[in-house]
Amino acid sequence: MSIKNTFTAAMKAASATAASLLPAKKSAPAAPVPPAEKKPGPDPKAPMVLLSWRAPSMNPTILVAYKPDTDPTNPTNLVTVQVRDNHRFIPHMKLRVQHVEGTIYNLVGPLPRWRGRW
Repeated sequence: MSIKNTFTAAMKAASATAASLLPAKKSAPAAPVPPAEKKPGPDPKAPMVLLSWRAPSMNPTILVAYKPDTDPTNPTNLVTVQVRDNHRFIPHMKLRVQHVEGTIYNLVGPLPRWRGRW
């Protein structure tokens, strides 16, 4: 027997054992997986509550606030609230705001009647 025939016979034997190790092909396609139901998230236009942090004196229409249960000393937790006048706001005052985009919010409702008091 020549080397070429020996090599061909060895390859056929190896492919036969490899084919027996593979799983059998499925004839029927798998049942389609139903799409996952999306849970309704919070409405982005619904008012939410923030706490005021600072009222920069250089721009009286901007108020810096933070979300409750976050650290206001961390700059990533701070957001910008657009107000008509920030002179009556004090730190940690509760604000009802509506999300506009990114970290910008609008105040919902009237301004405080007195400094620090609604």
